[in-house]
Amino acid sequence: MLQSFGMGRNAEGPKGGRRTVNDARHNVAAPFGRPAARSEMHGHGPLAFLDSGIGGLPYLSLTRYYLPNLHYIYVADSARFPYGNRSAAEIRRAVCDVVGRLVARHAITAVVVACNTASVVALQTLRNEFSIPFVGVVPAIKPAARTSRKGRVGVLATSRTVGAAYLESLIETHARDCIVVRASGSELVQFVEELTPDVPKAERLRAVEGAVRPLLGESVDTLVLGCTHFTHLADEFREVLGPDVAVIDSRAGVARQVVRVVEERSLVARGEEGRPVQG
Repeated sequence: MLQSFGMGRNAEGPKGGRRTVNDARHNVAAPFGRPAARSEMHGHGPLAFLDSGIGGLPYLSLTRYYLPNLHYIYVADSARFPYGNRSAAEIRRAVCDVVGRLVARHAITAVVVACNTASVVALQTLRNEFSIPFVGVVPAIKPAARTSRKGRVGVLATSRTVGAAYLESLIETHARDCIVVRASGSELVQFVEELTPDVPKAERLRAVEGAVRPLLGESVDTLVLGCTHFTHLADEFREVLGPDVAVIDSRAGVARQVVRVVEERSLVARGEEGRPVQG
């Protein structure tokens, strides 16, 4: 079924063995300076985060750090998990269905499509169908190309994302001078979705080792985590790959964009000068 839960500043997510926004293992240290939006922002409807499972929770948590005074809704579309195994048409129908339910019940400020697969497949469809802003999550190809010393970048994502024309466009635009090696880590998505805090570290490391094995012989010096689920294991990726391989995800960039959207909508709501948000 469709599972959703709202989170205010002190609210907790679903109970049980699975991770919630409050106990997901990730670093929320400020990656881009002082919190840009710690000031009060009253009058906003909730910010919604959408994924087929728990992958988007680290993105939600970092955004909450910078915008702590807003209300949040996180939707895990578990009935259709994982999106990465579904056709493009199925994914578009799924996310439009979820967003349609959200806007029917809440005055949504913006929706973060906290899933790389759904973003590369359905983001433009959502923007065409709904009048609210959308922030997508796509593989961090641009910062990876800037970071790579040898011009050899690995991308680990779902099979749907790995084969997407959008990813090819990102590579052509931002990493034309790099060798980009792509690998599917779809099995790791299921592992993360079922992960509980008591899973031994050795088991987590084995799962990561299996996922990156196709990339180990490619001499990549930068790895893009191209699925939001993988950010739950960012520390394990760094441990397995060692200090010579940078591990990059898009959390900071997404949080920056959400802050911009909220600040610009605040200006528009007050009738002050500001550039309209086009989604």
